[in-house]
Amino acid sequence: MYTGFYSAAAGLIANSRAVDVVANNLANADTAGYKKDFLITTSFGEHMLVQNGTALGAVNFGVRPDITQTSFEQGGETVTGRTLDLLIRGEGFFTVLLPDGTTRLTRNGQFELNENGFLTDSRGNMVVCANGPVMIGDADFTVDHDGRIFRGGVYLDTLLITCPADYGSLSKADEGYYVNTAGAAGEFNFSVVQGSLERPNTNMAEEMTEIIGLSRHFQSCANVIKIFDEIMEKAANQVGKV
Repeated sequence: MYTGFYSAAAGLIANSRAVDVVANNLANADTAGYKKDFLITTSFGEHMLVQNGTALGAVNFGVRPDITQTSFEQGGETVTGRTLDLLIRGEGFFTVLLPDGTTRLTRNGQFELNENGFLTDSRGNMVVCANGPVMIGDADFTVDHDGRIFRGGVYLDTLLITCPADYGSLSKADEGYYVNTAGAAGEFNFSVVQGSLERPNTNMAEEMTEIIGLSRHFQSCANVIKIFDEIMEKAANQVGKV
């Protein structure tokens, strides 16, 4: 009798995680360069098989949320005409330097110039080039498809576009950054487009449909648990009297 109860409870947990993932996708629907996440679930039996190497039995206690993965599919392009807006077409990420000296990767090319004329991201972290952070001075500059920066026709530096050797090794950090733990790829294809931004690769209609379906499934699992609760209450209060 408890199998159904455990399956419904597992469904609630998995659904809660999935709703969080979809809600985060929706919250970043206007974030340049955002890459959507999706939740992968496994059945309890499959999980136990991996953990213990035992044969699968007939009993299944529902699903469990396993891992959250990211889709790195290219997003659409929006032409802004703004000199400081940059887009990567193809592979790779912009590299930014945090105050603690560590670097992060991002696809968000909505950049700024700080009070000292250095190129930064929207959070004030410096954009890294081949020779480190670059001081441009003012917004009168150009960037070619290879990421080379020129001001008044004079070469300044080249944007450090980093492509991980294994996209599966990337982990999401706060504020849409990525941490690369597998080193950089040798050769990869990319081009930098100035005056454009990459749109998030989320589909609003699909995400809304998904969250509606998850909400309904969540309610169904909650109803099953309520029914089992009523059955167990009757068993405790009435069966003993027979």
